Amino acid sequence: MTNINWQVELTMFFNELESAQENAMSVLQRKQKSLANANVKEIQTVTEEEKASVERLEVCLKRRETLLEEAAKNKLPSDSIESLCKVLPQNAGLTDRVKKSKHNSRLIQYQSLTNWVITQRSVIHLNQLIELIKNKGKKSPTYNKDKQKTNPNNGGNLVDKVA
Repeated sequence: MTNINWQVELTMFFNELESAQENAMSVLQRKQKSLANANVKEIQTVTEEEKASVERLEVCLKRRETLLEEAAKNKLPSDSIESLCKVLPQNAGLTDRVKKSKHNSRLIQYQSLTNWVITQRSVIHLNQLIELIKNKGKKSPTYNKDKQKTNPNNGGNLVDKVA
């Protein structure tokens, strides 16, 4: 890639990145709805789409690395796409796109975290249901009738000298 038209290359990069980010956000929002509704079939479908979305984002990451390597060869800033865009003439549109892609990345992170929290709460809920079934509808006893731990040999590292 010698004699690169950076404006064109970066515009093409941002077009693909923005498209991949929008797709990822859409998939993650659908996944959130599926998790909230416990729609197993939809979760399976969305999981496959999520994998494809991650692959698209990985392609963008590889493209970013290639662009930054080429920038280094041309003695341009190569620590980030943002610093590269700042030194280019007519960079106003590119700088705005950098801000937009950063914002979209943050939204994707928030949505991923939200989905993770929903999943963790579901796991905790299912664990509690299993415990109720295991104990025939009663909560698992922490202490026996004598207010002693049910397993006197299991006092914990801070209490037992043996540990």
